[in-house]
Amino acid sequence: MEGIGGLRVPFAGDAEVVDLIADLRVPTIVVARSGLGTLDPSALTAEALERRGCRVHGIVLNEYEGGSVAERTNPETLEAMTERPVWTLPPLSLDSPLAPVGGLRAHLPPGVTPSPSRTDE
Repeated sequence: MEGIGGLRVPFAGDAEVVDLIADLRVPTIVVARSGLGTLDPSALTAEALERRGCRVHGIVLNEYEGGSVAERTNPETLEAMTERPVWTLPPLSLDSPLAPVGGLRAHLPPGVTPSPSRTDE
């Protein structure tokens, strides 16, 4: 489930995305940028979800290339800050609609993404 821009984005009426996530009671994965400036918003997002009773399964640092000191140290630092697993995901091909799905499955541990269904075959 995509959060359409963040937890505090209006969803319907007075409800925000965080309200929908809390109502659905689904495990949540925070997806954040991998570079400089990600620690504070990523940790605050995880904290806000947990305060609303949402289970944060982990954090994915998107488009990770390890090109800067901040990018290389962010995963470990964010894990320590949030006490949640942090995974990195390199830039993925968008050549076809299924390319990102294969990239996710190739780079994230089993159990982070749903298993393929019969409709994916």
